[in-house]
Formats: sequence, structure tokens, C-alpha cells
Amino acid sequence: MQWSIDKELIDYIMEISKDYYPKEFLALLRADKHVIKELLFVPALKSGSVSASFDAFNLPHYFDVVGTVHSHPSGNGEPSNRDLRLFSRYPVNLIVFYPFSRECLKVYDNKGTQIDLTYVL
Repeated sequence: MQWSIDKELIDYIMEISKDYYPKEFLALLRADKHVIKELLFVPALKSGSVSASFDAFNLPHYFDVVGTVHSHPSGNGEPSNRDLRLFSRYPVNLIVFYPFSRECLKVYDNKGTQIDLTYVL
């Protein structure tokens, strides 16, 4: 499955990650026809320097949520075991990492395998 993301949205994600730094940022992703177009901010997000988490029971039910995005302030773009458990729920998962530029992005499927992501206008 080929996923794409709006260039402006990825730039927005990078800016939010910089604003959260040195804490982690986490949000859900919504898509239309495999193009990621929107972030859903998670209510009651718990954000720290090594993790960000949320209570799934607080989430509204959106059927078009396709994945997650979160930041790694450490500069490491590899998923942790905790990340992999979260990834298993969604087909596309983004990790953005310090210093938060377009080159500081890795994308994973629900099994934790790195996949490609293309940019659209």
C-alpha cells in the first residue's frame, strides 16, 4: 500500500514537534484515499521526554483514522517496543525526530516494517 502526505501537513507536524521539544508529540492521522490530510489531536495527552501516551477510552470514534505520528526528541527514528504495540493498531505510523526536518522522518506499517511515503501538494 502506497501512502502519501500533504507537504504542508508534514511541515506543520515538524513545527509542532519543535514546539513540544524536549517532550514527545503524538497525534492520530486521518486520510482520504491513502493521502494523509489531517491530524487529530488526542485529548488528555501525557507527554514526557521519553514517551507520549493517551487513554484510548477518551478518543472519539473516527473510522477514517489510519495511523499515528509522534516525535522522538532523542534524534532516534527507530520505534521502541511500546511504539510497535501502538503501530499494530494502524496501517501507517510516522516517527519524526530531532532536529525535525523533512529528512527526519521514518514511516512504518502495522508490523513495524519501514515503508515509503510520498509527498503531494
